[in-house]
Amino acid sequence: MRILLPGLALAPDDYAALVRLLPGPTRVLDTLAVPVTSAIERIRPALGAQRGHHELIGHSIGALTALRWAFAHPGQVSRVILLDPTDPRSDPVPTLLGGIGGTALQGLVGTLGALPAPARTAGRRGRRALLGMSGVTDDHLSPARIDELYGTRAALSAIARQITDVPARVRETRALLDCSPGWPGPPIHVVAATGDAGSADPAIVRLAATLGADLRTIDAGHLFPLTDPSTAAALIVQAENGGLGHHQGI
Repeated sequence: MRILLPGLALAPDDYAALVRLLPGPTRVLDTLAVPVTSAIERIRPALGAQRGHHELIGHSIGALTALRWAFAHPGQVSRVILLDPTDPRSDPVPTLLGGIGGTALQGLVGTLGALPAPARTAGRRGRRALLGMSGVTDDHLSPARIDELYGTRAALSAIARQITDVPARVRETRALLDCSPGWPGPPIHVVAATGDAGSADPAIVRLAATLGADLRTIDAGHLFPLTDPSTAAALIVQAENGGLGHHQGI
């Protein structure tokens, strides 16, 4: 079974176009119900993935979840594909929020979520900020759908939990890489987006080398699985059919 682990606070709706382009079934974690930063033993049953062999596709912070999963259950992972992964040896922007008053943030979320109008406003603003960090200004979700997905106390709490959990998950993944004798075995592939820099993040290149992964660099933004699903689908299928190779550009 193919499993897609989304980026921070992104919803299954965000990956719907990509999933439609992939052959066979793909299950996408609902991060607004079960945060992508949750323990692997909570994520697996949420996806019905306690048994069998699974291909894991991790986007952004979801890539760390894919790595944690593969280290925890290597015998149940057939392949790992990381789409512009978060670097486990760096401190991404969300870790700053995790370090300043996680409990206070959760309390604020609870207060907002108790009142429908503020919750919807907070959800819209959060969604806009989430996309804006990657330079995306046009949201493919309708305002009504954004309110439905993000404008509730439960959704805001899930988002807050993901933000506050990021530092621990970064440290956990870093420790797995540093303390393990090597990658546990399943084929692994990394796609690095150049973004505005015009070249792949050196940290992602180093991560691919550490994992012994094949690497493909593409001229795209961090949210390319959302904004260019056809390219993302083509890369996933190519990885499944033999690998990406060490190419620059696509």
